[in-house]
Amino acid sequence: MTSCDGNLMKFIPIQLESIAANLSNRNIEFYLFHDGQNIAYINKLKKIKYNNINFHDIVVEDVKIYEAIAKYGGNWCGAAYYGLCAHKYLPLDMDRILYIDSGDILIIDDIDDYYFADFEGKSLIATAILFKMEDNKLSVFDKNDLLIKEYLTGIARGIFNSGSYVINLSKMRNKNYNIESYLHLAELIYQARGKVKRTFFGDQGFLSLIFAGDIKYFAYPQITDLLYMPYNFGIWYFDKVEQLNYKVSVVHYIGDNVFKPWKGKYKTFLQNFQNKDELYNFDNLNENQIKYYNIWYKYASLTNDRLDRCKIKCL
Repeated sequence: MTSCDGNLMKFIPIQLESIAANLSNRNIEFYLFHDGQNIAYINKLKKIKYNNINFHDIVVEDVKIYEAIAKYGGNWCGAAYYGLCAHKYLPLDMDRILYIDSGDILIIDDIDDYYFADFEGKSLIATAILFKMEDNKLSVFDKNDLLIKEYLTGIARGIFNSGSYVINLSKMRNKNYNIESYLHLAELIYQARGKVKRTFFGDQGFLSLIFAGDIKYFAYPQITDLLYMPYNFGIWYFDKVEQLNYKVSVVHYIGDNVFKPWKGKYKTFLQNFQNKDELYNFDNLNENQIKYYNIWYKYASLTNDRLDRCKIKCL
């Protein structure tokens, strides 16, 4: 599943293209959560046929409550938080779902080990981005750490990367989490943090605060290397390390020195997805990073052709 407003919706078909190609041995039920404002375009997307993807859209209720939560989180819109109550909207026989950010996440290889991992009773499976030092070893944060001032700022920034995570729908239903409770918690955190303007860092920070101690980190405790992120691979990795010694399955176009993939100057201009006034050269990126931009370009080109055949223009 993903969730977005109209600003990122045009990139959804590229993500679908990558899923269709790299999860070809699976039948995929893909869910787009949205506010109902772009239903005409979404109805066009439903007409695109993939061999292994069933496309569903879900109009989220109580949009104003999600927006109220988002105001504490900085520059993210309410749609970034729609995954909080996915269990309220998805079929009751669905016990888990993979959430991916809209637009800047691509599936480029098999995800079985991640998707089917044991929750071990936790609400989420995710990729760690912050550990604490305890008894001379790295360990994960728990809910008691929310009471420690020197930890709280880091947790509010994020202890896992929210670009890709697996939601334990069964547990969410059993706990009967609801959006009104989440808003109440956001307000309490705002008060507890001294009414700072950005109470948390988007959905990543909010989820980290809410689920500290309730997250299964993939490959932990066997691996505590924060550069090990096969299912949420930030291409900033190559700003630090030249060689990659594991397979990347989910790539995330994030980093201080990079730009979103639709802003690159490729060999051809993709009218459905690009704005000529917002394009960058690849001069400041290294070869490894450029390789991942070319992967995006490949799937964007295939999508561009598919949309043209279907006579669909992006938003």
